[in-house]
Amino acid sequence: MFEKTPSPRIRQIVIGIILVLLGWLSITYSRQYDLVFPHFVILKILGTLFLVVGVMIRILAFKEIHRTHHIKNLATSGIYSKTRNPVYLAFVFIIIGIALLSARLLTFIWTLVSLIVFFWLAKKEESDLERAFGQDYVRYKQKVPMFWPIFWKSR
Repeated sequence: MFEKTPSPRIRQIVIGIILVLLGWLSITYSRQYDLVFPHFVILKILGTLFLVVGVMIRILAFKEIHRTHHIKNLATSGIYSKTRNPVYLAFVFIIIGIALLSARLLTFIWTLVSLIVFFWLAKKEESDLERAFGQDYVRYKQKVPMFWPIFWKSR
């Protein structure tokens, strides 16, 4: 019936909305599944750190993609020189932060599902970028890791 795949932006928006709704539901309706940790304060501190780092990565990625989007080039500088998917990495940090702050079983399950979905989205987006930018993107993929950023390069 449908021969054309949805645009990457539409795919991201729809899946993002679904993940946000699932996250909201996992926090709201899982009080009976609260986890008990002896060092709850440590979870709050770690959760906050994950949230702050995630937001910082997202801001850096937004600045870089905004600069290159207008000229229709591949973003390969700034945070994009360290990781090919800083936006997904930012959301992973944010979601882990939320899970640690809420300390609810369903939220941890939501986090795991979100990680799998982000990996799938990143793979789909990378095939789209390879079609759009060809060898430029292939060379970029060879130099920059998919998620975990590199801050130094060994020679």
